Amino acid sequence: IGGVLPLIGGILAAYAVLDDPALELRFATPHPAGQMLLERLMPVWVILTVSSLTYQLFAAAIGLDLGFLGGIAARQVAWLVPCMAMIALGTTTALALAGTTQGAMLTGVIWVFQVIARSWFNVDRWARYVALFMGISVPEHEVLRVNQAVLVGLSVLFMLAARSLLARQERYL
Repeated sequence: IGGVLPLIGGILAAYAVLDDPALELRFATPHPAGQMLLERLMPVWVILTVSSLTYQLFAAAIGLDLGFLGGIAARQVAWLVPCMAMIALGTTTALALAGTTQGAMLTGVIWVFQVIARSWFNVDRWARYVALFMGISVPEHEVLRVNQAVLVGLSVLFMLAARSLLARQERYL
C-alpha cells in the first residue's frame, strides 16, 4: 500500500489539475486557486483511500499480517505520507512545467529512483529524511517520525507552490 499507491497518486495528481478541456472556462469563474486544487485533488484522495482500505481488508481476509508496520494508525500513515508527498510533487511539477505528461513523467522518475535506491535512502545521513518508502521498508527506523514530518512539510511547501503557480492562469491556456 505504501509502494504503488504513491506512484498512482502522483500520476493522477499531475493530470487532475490541468487535464481539462474546459480549463479556460474554469479559469473564467471567480474561484481561488486553492479551492480549485482541493476540488481537483479530492477524487485522487478518494481513489487512493478506497484502494488502500480494499487492500487492507483483502489482506485481513486472506490472513496476511500487516502488524510489522505497526498499529492501525501507523499502517495508515505508512501509505498516507508517501501519497501526500507524491500528490504534491505531481501537482507542482505539472504546473511548473505547464504540462501534465511532463509532471507525471518526473513524478514517475523520482518514484523509480526511490524504488531502486531504497536501501541507500534508508541509510544515507541526509537522504533518509526524504525516503518515500521508509514507513513500509523499515518501520522500526529511529528517524521514521522525522522522515514523515519532513515529507509532510515538503508536501505543504509543494502545495503552496502549486497554489501560487495556479494563480498565474495564463500559463495554462
